[in-house]
Amino acid sequence: MYKNIDILEKSRLSLNEKVGIISNYVTEHIFSQGLELYQLTLNTFHSILESKDIKTVLIEDNIYEGDNEWFNQSYSLLLSELKNMNINIIVISTVDRIIPEELKSYSKIIIDYNLTTTSISDNSISIPIVVNEKEINPVNNTGNIDIIYFTEGHFSFPTELEEYHKKFKPIIKKSEPAMITREVIKRLIQSIKHSKLFFVKDNGNLDATLLSFLEINATLQNTLTFIDTPKKLEKSHSIKVENYQVTSDLVRAFLNNKIFLNKIILKKTRDVLINNSYIFFENIIKLITNDFVEVKKKANISVIITTKRKENLKALFTDLNKQQHVNIEVILLTHGYELNRKELIELKSLSQFNLKVLSEKESTSFGNCLNKCVDYINYDYVIKMDDDDFYFSTFLIDLYLGIRYSSASIVGKNAFFFYLENNNLVGQRRMDFQFKDVREVKGNTILCKSSTMKKYKFSDIPRHVDSDFIIRIREDGGRIYSIHPYDMCVYRASDKLGHTYQVNDSRFLKDAYVLYYGTPNQTISTE
Repeated sequence: MYKNIDILEKSRLSLNEKVGIISNYVTEHIFSQGLELYQLTLNTFHSILESKDIKTVLIEDNIYEGDNEWFNQSYSLLLSELKNMNINIIVISTVDRIIPEELKSYSKIIIDYNLTTTSISDNSISIPIVVNEKEINPVNNTGNIDIIYFTEGHFSFPTELEEYHKKFKPIIKKSEPAMITREVIKRLIQSIKHSKLFFVKDNGNLDATLLSFLEINATLQNTLTFIDTPKKLEKSHSIKVENYQVTSDLVRAFLNNKIFLNKIILKKTRDVLINNSYIFFENIIKLITNDFVEVKKKANISVIITTKRKENLKALFTDLNKQQHVNIEVILLTHGYELNRKELIELKSLSQFNLKVLSEKESTSFGNCLNKCVDYINYDYVIKMDDDDFYFSTFLIDLYLGIRYSSASIVGKNAFFFYLENNNLVGQRRMDFQFKDVREVKGNTILCKSSTMKKYKFSDIPRHVDSDFIIRIREDGGRIYSIHPYDMCVYRASDKLGHTYQVNDSRFLKDAYVLYYGTPNQTISTE
């Protein structure tokens, strides 16, 4: 343990510290969250260090970007100058590189694309690739391009893909730089955001960490990656290309079947947001010290529910018990009735979370019932849910991730699935309104900061409390953001009197697509 602490001390960095850096874009991006970085130029590094009063310099052991001033340059003079200035040197390398002899004696931080947490050994700290989710995320992924092809040099299509292109004419874009540069990487990431599929052909020359960084960036933007590479990327989120006929078939299947593509990519996006973004790590300092400070990759969410139907509670609590990657507390208010002692004991024994049960008389408005629940919120984020809808196991975590990367005032679902009991069918509506700002979201999916809900509260009205709440926040300049429609299904009973939104089923069907007949199933789950 002493040696590990010693390594941390040698690699000392403090939050928002001014740090000099010589690196490729990937490394700069990873270390920029929590540090004030200054790229040191070849001829003026001395003046930058003095003017910014820099005490620590990060030096990457291999510069592969052709437009970087340090490309193919020696560090000998730099190291000598830094030593004379008593500057702390930290070498940044990757898991598959051999560190040059002149850099071996310094403290080292190793970027390891196989990791999801930090690992500290006797002489180095190894960290995962972690991307700034505020910059790289699914917001406004247009999907205007079907496939982006990327390789260093000329991309020669295999016969199977060439035939697919000629027959089905997908919208494609090719990125074929003569060499890898910082500008190429940045432009490529911007282009990926507008693509459904990202295809990488590595002839063996691409840096493995760059490959992993690109696939993580693509996944964070809801773009599915195919990689043809001789390298072994153990924790890859891509589809490994081994047979081009299979690959061609899969490309066609994904582009023809949006649900099939969504169910593959959304699960990968969630995994990357949890393990390869700063949502749970917060900043590079906490990431580096993760071996000693446990990072709990779970969101704390308060759930408020008002209900007039006690018969729905067991099914609702079963859905809540299954929620993944979250710690929840539930504030339940029975509206117009009280649970007896036996019912309370049964409900509390069923719940695998902290439960607070309240009650109000029937004459109390729906808005004031919700406000009473709000008074008991303990966590920093809160969601309003209904008692009769279907919720799958990743419903809550995806909404939480959405509000963290989008920084919106409210996150929910505008596009959604619904079940009509009278017709025994599942349909979908508003499918174009995903991963973008919207005017409103479904009331049973409203997630926001608890401070927001405590500030605005709900109006003292019997109906339309959700719309009123959203409108007031929007009028104050707040953003409303819609994630994907999966993992939740609105339930519409044959008897409409039990619904707050009392309209005929035709209002759901008029602009809907009927997905299938039968009750909600795994088709609308991303797990």
